[in-house]
Formats: sequence, structure tokens, C-alpha cells
Amino acid sequence: MSLGKNIQNQRKIKGMSQEKVAEQCKVTRQTVSRWECDEVLPDTNNLISLSKLFEVSLDTLVFSENVQAIDIQPQKNKWKNKCFLSVFINICLLVVCLFLLLPKMFAPKSIEGIYQSIMYDQMFILEIECRDNGKFAQLYQEQDLLINGYLKEITKSGYSKTKVYELQSNELTFTIEFNEENENLVSTDLDWLFPNIKKIEFIKK
Repeated sequence: MSLGKNIQNQRKIKGMSQEKVAEQCKVTRQTVSRWECDEVLPDTNNLISLSKLFEVSLDTLVFSENVQAIDIQPQKNKWKNKCFLSVFINICLLVVCLFLLLPKMFAPKSIEGIYQSIMYDQMFILEIECRDNGKFAQLYQEQDLLINGYLKEITKSGYSKTKVYELQSNELTFTIEFNEENENLVSTDLDWLFPNIKKIEFIKK
């Protein structure tokens, strides 16, 4: 690498303009430009001034072949790299969130649980649990068991979120409507118990 290139690179590494170097060396800007273009060589006094100004030895200034050329747009490239990294990280986070949330969003809700309702100052408890690969329901009035048995799903129309289950026991037919959009609520027909009431809503405990 020529002396002129070394002077130019050391100036850029220090972030100095040609005018600043010229002022420190007490020469004109055109003289500094001619040094960097290898049109003329700085004299001994100027070389000493340049080495002090750039804080390098004379050997490094005159003979170095390893002075790295400074990037004229380092900040711009760093900004681009940071933007690319930020976009990449955001995309990765979005993919992870979708991977974790989508199964939960589209997974069918479960009817299992314990529900309760109060009618005529009496507590009714509806327990639904998985048992032997089926859904087993038990309906209590206070402490008394009214009906129990396995539920059979009888309807699920189109894209409806409402499922209807039927339970037959002791010559009684008992249906439960379960809305997957509100899994804390089910409604049942208890007209065989309360003739004037077609449905009772049970809230999950």
C-alpha cells in the first residue's frame, strides 16, 4: 500500500477531514490531497506531524501494508444489519406464537367438569367426566342422585359450536346442550322434573 493510501486510511480511521489534517500540519488542503494521491511526498517534518496526529509510528505510516481501509458507510451498513436482525427475530417470535396458540384456538372445548344451578332454592349439581372412553354424567338434586349414565352426542350441525348430548336412564330422556364458545355454561331440559321450565342453565364451578 502506498504512502498516500496509508495517509488517507489513517485520516479516515481518525475521522478527520483533509482540512483538519491540513490545519494541524500547517499546509493547504490541496497539499494533503496531493499527498493522498501520491502526487507529492510529505517532507520529514510533515511525516513526523502526521504520525503524531494519527498516533502511529513512522514505520506504520510509511511502510505498513496492513492498514485496513475504512468503510465509508459503516453506520448505514450497521443500521441495515440491525434492521434485518430485528425483522428476523420478530418473524421467529411470530412463528413460535402461532405454533403455540393455534392448537389451543382451534382445539375443541371439553364438556367435562362440575356445573351447578339453583332452582326453587334447591341446588342442582351436574357432574360430567371421562370414563371408559366415554362421557359419564350424573345429575344431583342437593344430595340425591336423579339420573346418571353415558352421554351420546346426537347433533353437531355444520360449523355450529353447539353440541347436543342425550342421556337415557330409568325411562327418562335427558339432554345437555354445550356451547364451545362459552365452555363455562351448559343448558339442560328438566321438563320431566319441572314441567313449566323447559331449560335450566348450569354454570361451571
